[in-house]
Amino acid sequence: MKTVTYKKEDLDDYLLGNMPENDANLFDELSITDDEFVADLKSVEADLVDAYINGELKNPSLEKFETNYLVSPLRREKVEFARALQVVAEKNFAKTSEVIEKDTSRSDFAFWDFFNNFNSMLRLGFAALMIAVVGIFGWFLVNINKPIEQVKVEDTPTPQPTIQPTQTPNTNQSTPTATISPKNVNAEKTPEPKITPTNSPTPKIEPTVKPIQNVPTLATFMLLSPSRSTSLQTISIPTKTTDVAFGLPLESVDFKNYRVFLKNESGKILWQSGKMTSKKSALSVRFPAKLLQSNIYLLAVVGIGEDNQPENLGNYSFRSVIK
Repeated sequence: MKTVTYKKEDLDDYLLGNMPENDANLFDELSITDDEFVADLKSVEADLVDAYINGELKNPSLEKFETNYLVSPLRREKVEFARALQVVAEKNFAKTSEVIEKDTSRSDFAFWDFFNNFNSMLRLGFAALMIAVVGIFGWFLVNINKPIEQVKVEDTPTPQPTIQPTQTPNTNQSTPTATISPKNVNAEKTPEPKITPTNSPTPKIEPTVKPIQNVPTLATFMLLSPSRSTSLQTISIPTKTTDVAFGLPLESVDFKNYRVFLKNESGKILWQSGKMTSKKSALSVRFPAKLLQSNIYLLAVVGIGEDNQPENLGNYSFRSVIK
C-alpha cells in the first residue's frame, strides 16, 4: 500500500473542508483503514474543538468551522460535550481553590491562636510561681526566730515483780508425785495406714435378655398373571432368606377354594398348599426359600368349584436367582 504523508495543517484543512476533493477522498479512506491516521485525526479534532470553545479560532478558520464542521449532528454533539466537560472542570477547579484558601486561612488562624494561648499560659505560670516564692519566703521569716520546744520525758517507774513465799514440802509425808510430760506440739503425726486395693476380679454381669436367634427373613414378590406376562420374570433371592412369599393375581374369583403347586422346570411338584379361599383378586402363598435354587419354576393355581372338581387356572412361571 502506498504510504501517505501528511501534516497537522492538512488534517485541519480536512476537518474544515478546505482540502481538494481528491485528497479528501484519500483521507476518507485512511480514516477507515489506517489506525494511526485515525488516532492523529482525533487528536487534531480535539484541539480544534477546544480552540473553538475557548474563542481561540480566528477567521477564516472560525467561519469554516461554523459552516462546514458544525454541519454534522455528530460533530455538534462533540462540541456540546466538550463545552459541558469544560464547565464541570471549571466548577471543580473553583471549589478546589476555595477549599485550599479556607484551609490556608484556617491553619494561619490556628497557628496565631495557639501562639497567643501559649503566651497567656506562660504569663499565668510565671505569676503563680512568684506567688509561691513570696509565700515560702514569708513563712521562713515568721518561723526563723521561734524557739524550739523541748519535750520533757518523765521516767515511768518500772513495776517490780511480786515475790510470793513458797511453802516447804513436808519431808515426813510421802506424797506421790505424778510426772506429766507436755505434749510435743511439733511431734509428727502418726501416718495413716494406706489402703492397698486388692486385685480382685470384677464379677461380670451376664445379660438377662438373650438376643433372639434364627429370626426368619421373608422375601416377597408379585408375579404377573399368565395372560398378561409376555416374558419370563426374574426374581433375586438373598442367601439369608428363610421364607419367600408370592402374590398371584386371579382372573376370576368364582371358585370356592384354591390350591397352589410349586413345580420345577421338569414338572415335579416340590410343594403344595392347602385349600385356600379368596374374596380378593389375588392369592398369597408362602413356603421355605430352600426349595428354590437358581433355576426356572412355576406356580400352578387350581380352582375348586362347588362340585369339588379341580380346574387349572394358570401357571405363573419365574426364574429365581440366589444372591
